[in-house]
Formats: sequence, C-alpha cells, structure tokens
Amino acid sequence: LGTANQVRMRGTIVSAGVIALLAGASALLRFQVTENISPSFEIGYRIILSAYGLLFPAYVWIVMIPLWNSDRTPSTRHILVWLGACAIATPAFWMGFIQKQEWWLVPGVLVLLAARLLIPRAGGSGLTPQGLRVPANPPDPMPVLSTAAEVPTGADQDNRS
Repeated sequence: LGTANQVRMRGTIVSAGVIALLAGASALLRFQVTENISPSFEIGYRIILSAYGLLFPAYVWIVMIPLWNSDRTPSTRHILVWLGACAIATPAFWMGFIQKQEWWLVPGVLVLLAARLLIPRAGGSGLTPQGLRVPANPPDPMPVLSTAAEVPTGADQDNRS
C-alpha cells in the first residue's frame, strides 16, 4: 500500500468507528437503561462523558505519547491498537458510567494501560527531536545591544551623585 492508500485506510477505519459509536449511542437513547436515569438527557450526557473519558485519554496514551519524541506519524498499528483497546474497554466503561457500577472502570482502565505494551518503543527516550537541539553554549539571555549602553556618559555620572 502506498502512503495515500494508508491515509485513506486510517481515515476509513476511524470514520467507521465514530459512526458505529454514534449509531450505538443513538440506539441506546430509545431504551430505558435503569429506572433512575432519564433516557432522553442523562443517558446521552453519560455516554458523551464516558466517551470523553475513554477515547481521548486512550488516544493520547496509546498513539501520541509513544510518538512525541519523533517526527513519525501514527502507524496503522497505533490506530488499530487504540481502536481495539477502546472496543474492549467500552463495555467496562458502560457498566461504570451508565449502569453506575463504578468498580467496572478499573478493568476498563487496566485494558487501556496494558494496550500500550502492544506499541513498539520509538527510539531513545532521552533524544530531542531533530529541529529542537539545544546548543552547547546558549547565548546570553540579556544581550547588550551596543557598547555605548555599558559606559555611562558624563551626564549620567552627574545624575548619580
């Protein structure tokens, strides 16, 4: 596959995942999940919060952090591991946020933490990115613009006394 085909494939996978999540969320709004949750507002609110608590932190943990120190873009493996981990953790987040059984959040978070083990390490951990090298002798933070600024004039000496 060429680079353009890989980008299209990633976009298709992410788009299909987002469409599936939205379709599932809209289908769930028709069901009375529990007696103490209003099906119209509160369940939608909880779904949005659980997705916000699952998808974005998982993306940062699995895709962004391993690549922060390199100029590489996320690979198909990064995206697939992220989507797979979110798919596996979603039922636990559902039980924790929608069914109000918070102990289910622990295995959901553990799945996300363990998914990072499926991502290969990106280079050395102490290396700086190519364009951000720190110079050996950084310039003086307060440079002198001219030598005249350092030498007091006769009028300045009269004002000091």
